Amino acid sequence: MRELASVEVHVLVGEMQSLCGMYIKKFYDLGDGAFKFAVSGKEGTFLLYCKLLRTINLTSFTESAAQATNFAMAMRKRIEGSKIASVEQSGSDRIIIIRTLGHESFSIVIEMYGKGNVILLDQSNMIVLAYKVMDQKNRTIRVKRAYEFPATAPFEFGSEENVDRLLEIMDGSEDRLITTLSSSLNLGPLYVEDIITSSGLSTSIKSLDYSQKKKLRHGILMFYQKLKSEKPRIYIDGNGEYVDYAVVSIEKYSKYETLEFESLGSLLDKFYVGKRSESTREADSKLEELKASIEQQKELIGKFEVEGVEYFEAGNTILNNMVEINQVIAYLRENKRATLEEVKSAFPGIKVDALDLKEKTIEIEM
Repeated sequence: MRELASVEVHVLVGEMQSLCGMYIKKFYDLGDGAFKFAVSGKEGTFLLYCKLLRTINLTSFTESAAQATNFAMAMRKRIEGSKIASVEQSGSDRIIIIRTLGHESFSIVIEMYGKGNVILLDQSNMIVLAYKVMDQKNRTIRVKRAYEFPATAPFEFGSEENVDRLLEIMDGSEDRLITTLSSSLNLGPLYVEDIITSSGLSTSIKSLDYSQKKKLRHGILMFYQKLKSEKPRIYIDGNGEYVDYAVVSIEKYSKYETLEFESLGSLLDKFYVGKRSESTREADSKLEELKASIEQQKELIGKFEVEGVEYFEAGNTILNNMVEINQVIAYLRENKRATLEEVKSAFPGIKVDALDLKEKTIEIEM
């Protein structure tokens, strides 16, 4: 499954404004980079699900959380009961910032790029907690270190002046059109590619003539218009399988059926809930297998305990009658062709039930 694009984070942050003014009741670490916030407001309690790199959306799917991790307990200690003051995007980056107000004020930074991360900052942007500690050449994420947000400008959609300025900046670029446009628009590869192809241009070209610039300008403005007017949709193939999703119509997916949604959050909940429930079913199945295995082990232990008592009693019986048993064995070694009747006659005080000279066994009842 693909990662969220920057423009999709922008749309999600817009939808998450409804969380402002609500209170964080509980924080859950679901494992494997997935988290859940229980938030409450005048209209009730809601669940905000986050899967790093993939989605952050309100959900009605309530998979159970395992025993609270150290990270979850540390987060709860600081943010439970706090009020959500704002939900923002850092510039046009795939970073979501949930600012809270409480006994102490914090910023929950959710990074939807790289390997993904959840970081708690104090009011001075010092790192208080980090889901993943990172020590890289140009970046360190560690407690008591300052967190630095990337220096990117917020999205500005619909401005013809901004588009004209962008086209001017692109003049003289030595990179391919898709590379230049990706770094300039920062929308995400799916949408940049669609803008180029729907403008009738090739992603491999570098310099643009006047006619091509005009087509590209129109393509960018059309994307901005679609972003305002179209609904998010899932693309579905002939087998009913999900191919991809998008916040606007995508030309290369025109052959597929579409399922439209009122919000990107509800789309992502639908898109990923199958995977989440499948994962939960798999975990439940493993749990049931483990329970069955434990029951089998208990049965075996019980069986061994019973057999142990029986063997102990048999051993005591043999030990208490060892003199007589040794006498019978000694007799058979001297009389290797003795019959059952002869043995019984030689030992009238011992009940001999069977004798098999071929197998060299004798049954004696004690």
